[in-house]
Amino acid sequence: MEQGLNVALRIDVTQGEYDLWSDTIFVEYTRKSAEESRILENDIVTIYGTMNGLKTYQSVLGNQVTVPCIVAEYIELP
Repeated sequence: MEQGLNVALRIDVTQGEYDLWSDTIFVEYTRKSAEESRILENDIVTIYGTMNGLKTYQSVLGNQVTVPCIVAEYIELP
């Protein structure tokens, strides 16, 4: 989700069998400028930031999901 320069991402960090990913984290990030590359689905990224506890949100199916939350200082795209 993007709102101005603020970005909220759900990112899976562990690659499993059949190219399926798991171990979701929530990342909050403020882009440095509007010209900074957008992060798109299926991008592989490197994140540098600070752990910010747990984030609970409602999934599209209506259940509550709790995952680790990171406030990113930098996100690199290869």
